[in-house]
Amino acid sequence: MVINQDAYNQSFSLSPTNNLVYTYAVEDVSEGENHAYTANAADFGKVPVSFNTHGDGVFITLHTTGDRDLISVKENNENADFEKSFTLRAPDIETARAIAGAFTRLNELAVDKMASLTAFKNADEAMAYVTKSIDQVVINTDTYLQKMEKDEKDNCLMHFHSTDVSDDTKYDYDFNLKDIDPYKIQFNTKGNEVFLTMQVKGGNDLVKKYENGEVDKYTDSFEIRAKDIEQARKLETALRMITESCGEK
Repeated sequence: MVINQDAYNQSFSLSPTNNLVYTYAVEDVSEGENHAYTANAADFGKVPVSFNTHGDGVFITLHTTGDRDLISVKENNENADFEKSFTLRAPDIETARAIAGAFTRLNELAVDKMASLTAFKNADEAMAYVTKSIDQVVINTDTYLQKMEKDEKDNCLMHFHSTDVSDDTKYDYDFNLKDIDPYKIQFNTKGNEVFLTMQVKGGNDLVKKYENGEVDKYTDSFEIRAKDIEQARKLETALRMITESCGEK
């Protein structure tokens, strides 16, 4: 596609492991730059996708629901910060209208399908996913070793371990799921990092924190790093489910 004598090569592909996830890639031939945006269609909600014009170009822009930075970005094949929107180019208005309509329908279907893709049969299955999936995460040149364990005597008592290999610092957190607010368990992004926040009900300092084996202090929250958005999404569901299960005991 050529706009104002600038040439752009665009492509769209679905993830082979999750048909709600797609990647839009664009190469700016004139500048010798390429960008790739990977997103889950469900994160755009059911708001109709719009298109607009600027100069002699026609554009379709997609925004995440709540303007959350949930779009994974690569710039010239290097990881960049997550973003909340991306823009496609269309050759003309009618093509843009058709593309916007297709994205609107895809997003609607994705929202309806998302719940089933992240669901667990019961709390035991959710707990197994949590203890198995929370693991090593590499962010740029930093490596974090993580492990979530349940207490041998009480399934609601948990131990979370996180080691920052880069500065050789280890943090341990002991907590009871009964104290965690399930409604505040949420994944989010910061820069190009994905994490989940665990927060105590009422902001009370009921999580015992250790640093390098020594008791540091009691705190009201801590963060768990995830490998990517899709893992974080499923961990959010699993952690919420086991927390609600303990709250009922």
